[in-house]
Order: sequence, then C-alpha cells, then structure tokens
Amino acid sequence: MSKKLVLILALAIAANAGLWSTVSGALMDTVKPIEYTIDTAGFNPRVYEWQSQTDPGMVCSVIFGNSIKDTTSAQPSMFCWKATSEVLVK
Repeated sequence: MSKKLVLILALAIAANAGLWSTVSGALMDTVKPIEYTIDTAGFNPRVYEWQSQTDPGMVCSVIFGNSIKDTTSAQPSMFCWKATSEVLVK
C-alpha cells in the first residue's frame, strides 16, 4: 500500500512540476520585445531586442538560432548596451 502511495505522490509532483512557474510567471510584468530574423545561409537566427525595465537607458538583444542542416541548437548570445535617445526601443 505504501509503495502505491509513494508512486501516486511522485506522479502528482511530476504532473505539477511546471505549475509554480506558470503561477509565479503570471504575476510578473511582460515586456514585448522587437522580434526579427536575419537572412543567413544554414543558420536561422532569431533576434529579440528590448529596453531594460530597471535601467531605461539600456537596450538588450539576444540571438537564438539553430542549424538548418541538423537539429543541434546554437547557444544564445545576449548583449546589452547604453543607448542614445535616438535608438531607444519604443
């Protein structure tokens, strides 16, 4: 009986593994980044840019990509810089 109870408890915990992330994430502010792709051969990069919420003078950019030839993913690259008022994300 106790083995069944442990198994049921383990399955319940596994089923709710993402529940806390979903609930806590729903309470956070959402920033809508600018999204675009770059025309390259064999790499499919996607770029996301946004203005920092804690330092409005900073703009950050992250690039995600993967190889078209196989299923290996490239590591994301992120860069933040102090922006001038002319290039701040609107």
